[in-house]
Amino acid sequence: ATCTEILVDDGVVQGVVLKNKHVGERRVRAPVVISNADYKRTMLELVGESHLKPRTVARAKRYEMSPALAALYLGISRDLVAEGHPVTNYWINSALSCEEQYKAVFEGQFTEQPFAYVSIASLKDPTNTELAPAGVTNLQVMGLVPSSFDSWGVTKAAFEDGSYRKSPAYKALKERWAASMIAAAERVLPGLREQIVYQEVATPLSHRRYTGASGGTSYGIALTPKQFLNRRPGARTEVSGLYLCGASCRDGHGIAGVTLSGIAAASQVLGRSLGREVLGAANTVSCADDPAHKRSAGSADGGG
Repeated sequence: ATCTEILVDDGVVQGVVLKNKHVGERRVRAPVVISNADYKRTMLELVGESHLKPRTVARAKRYEMSPALAALYLGISRDLVAEGHPVTNYWINSALSCEEQYKAVFEGQFTEQPFAYVSIASLKDPTNTELAPAGVTNLQVMGLVPSSFDSWGVTKAAFEDGSYRKSPAYKALKERWAASMIAAAERVLPGLREQIVYQEVATPLSHRRYTGASGGTSYGIALTPKQFLNRRPGARTEVSGLYLCGASCRDGHGIAGVTLSGIAAASQVLGRSLGREVLGAANTVSCADDPAHKRSAGSADGGG
C-alpha cells in the first residue's frame, strides 16, 4: 500500500493514510509513526509544510539528494558457485577520478564509459535455490545515471499515469544503458554478453514508482561534508510521535547505516538505548547512544 499522508494534529502525529488499489483509501490511527521515506518526502509531502516550523521547511528544501542509480538484473548461464568464484563485489571505473561521472549525471547526461558496481547474489546466498535455476547465476550491475524525466525521454505526466513504461524512447535508453553496463562488467566476467538468459533494468523512475524516492535516488540525502553527521536528520522530529529512519538519517546510507538508523528510531520510541543490546557488542555505539545525538534531539528543528 502507498502511504499518501502522515496525519498530524496540533503538532502531534495521529496516524497515516494508506491507499491500495484493492481496498481503496484507509486511515490507520497510531500514536507512533516511523517513516523510512527520504527526508524531503516525509516532511514536505507526507507531513506537509503547514505542520512544520519555517526553519524545518527551509532546511528540508535545502538538502541536496544523492545521485540516482539504475540497476541491471541478470541471469547468466554459468554457475559461478560451482566454479569457486570468489565471493566479492566489483567496482569498475574507467578513470581514477569519479568527479566527471557525478558532474555528468547531475547535468542530466549519460556517460559513454560509466562506473559499474557488480554484486553477485548467487555467491552471497549460495543455498538459496529461489535466486536462479540450477546452472544459472543471479547477479546485478549498478551505476550512476541521471534521474530527470527528460533524461529518460518521458514526461512527468507519462510517469504519473504509468504510460512511460511503454515509451519507445524510454525502452531504447534502458537498452543502451544496459549495453554499457554489460561492457563494463565484461572486464571482470569475460564473455558475459553471450551468457545472458535473463535481463531487466530498474531506472530512477522505477525507484520513484516503487519507493516514492525524491529524484529517484537510492540513498536519500547526499553524504557530503555539509550534510554529514549531526547535519543530517536524527530519529526524532518536531512532530510528537513521528520518528525517522532510513538512508537520509544521521547513521548514513547503505545496509549498515540504515540498519543503525532503525535501531536509533526504536531507541527513541522505547526511551532506552538499544545499540549494545541489539548489536551484542559492549564497545559498539549507535547514534542513539551518542550524547551529541541526545543533546540535539530537542533542538528547534526536531534534532536535525
